Amino acid sequence: MFVPEYDIMKVKPAIYNPRYLSDHAFSLLQQSLKKLGVLKPIIVREDNTIIAGHQRTKAMLALGIKAAPAFVINGINKMDEVRFNQMHNASDAELNELYSTVRITGSVPLGWSWVDSKQIEVVNKGKLVKLLKAELKLLARYGDWGAVVADQDGNVIISPEYAIASKTLNRKLLVYGIENSKVKDVKYYFGQDYGVFSYQHLDKDTFIQTLAQKSRLRDANQRGGKSVLYETCVIPGINKQQRILDFGSGWGDYAKMLRRKGYSITDLEFYRRHKSVNAINVDWVNMRISDILEDIQENGLYDVIVCDSVLNSVDSLEAEKSVMITLNAFCKPGGIVFWSGRCKEFVSHTVGDKSEFDSRPEKGTVSEDEMTMLYFFDENNFTANYREGRWFYQKMHTFEQVHELNRKYIGSQYSLTGKGRNIERPRQMKNTSSFQVTSIKDVEIDAQTVKEALKFEFSLILPNGNRYNRFNDVWNVFKQYYEN
Repeated sequence: MFVPEYDIMKVKPAIYNPRYLSDHAFSLLQQSLKKLGVLKPIIVREDNTIIAGHQRTKAMLALGIKAAPAFVINGINKMDEVRFNQMHNASDAELNELYSTVRITGSVPLGWSWVDSKQIEVVNKGKLVKLLKAELKLLARYGDWGAVVADQDGNVIISPEYAIASKTLNRKLLVYGIENSKVKDVKYYFGQDYGVFSYQHLDKDTFIQTLAQKSRLRDANQRGGKSVLYETCVIPGINKQQRILDFGSGWGDYAKMLRRKGYSITDLEFYRRHKSVNAINVDWVNMRISDILEDIQENGLYDVIVCDSVLNSVDSLEAEKSVMITLNAFCKPGGIVFWSGRCKEFVSHTVGDKSEFDSRPEKGTVSEDEMTMLYFFDENNFTANYREGRWFYQKMHTFEQVHELNRKYIGSQYSLTGKGRNIERPRQMKNTSSFQVTSIKDVEIDAQTVKEALKFEFSLILPNGNRYNRFNDVWNVFKQYYEN
């Protein structure tokens, strides 16, 4: 429901709001409101909690504005509420060539007005297919929740994807008509970056990262069924005389396959689920940790370490650092570490790549998987989605970050590839969704740093609030390598 004059004195912020605004950005936002007025409605729940528009509301209150246009959404679930928030925040900061070109036919009066879907003319479909599909789903589920800004000639300046969603679902569209003389100011202010996403204050229930585990080698037709790291780097680069550890192995499909072929490979996954029930198999994990420690006591550190896509599923910089140091600790000097992840350059480059999804959004459908493939990055390239009642994080890596991590924690001798081809410069990462690193371990890390990392990894939290509590067992085996 649209309320033209909503009492913003009674609203309250959502505690999860992942947007941080600098003093400079806040000042720019106030300038925009003073010069142009409130061009986009805020979105609130029926209990007056802000879903989207936190910073705009804060700025309005600072200027003494007590009422503003708002959409009130009833009965929204938490996952969709968070998605509203993230999409709204992201669209406020984006004004570029990826957007569609849309016109409103007929006259566009100044201020607020509703136009029929037949008046929405799509001149050119842009490349923000994921955003459009998500907007379609939310519009179909909750009704009108957004608006566009158009000039007097009907050109949609702000939120053209929302206009397409309205046309697709044959819904009337709320339009704010702006004088042609103010178009330049609208583009200037809406083109600013009003803050950054920040997930520092949100919960970190690391066990939810189990949702990232892929089923490998089980269905030949399944997308992503095979590991690029294993297929292009690991299998061609190992032999049956080497002792191999797959750290963070998910379901362990490749380790099982290679064991059947006679390779000496073991694997560890802290959040391995039971086969028959959706629960962490803690007994299996503890038994596997004990087996690995016994193996190291008898035979020494491993010749080869594999870490496939684990760095995508960390939820903090501390977790990322701990994983890298643990890879180093388990590998013998001169051994090989294979690790992989997803490229930030690729995600940025294909934000609207129609080849990834159904290119016919006019059907008005979108899956939950596609909803979770919208990315909202913070300054460290973490993105977060709300899934099954908890925050689920993903980390994407830039060309520079991959090099920095490997040189700092693994070794100076390494190769970086994508789909089996060498990557020598950032722009080449735009052509591949993942990267693979093959590195010789030659970095030495001090004992205290290793202890902290191993304590982090072997004390991970479990769904019941307990932790693994295996650090002492691990350090009793590893301290011999650091005492001298």
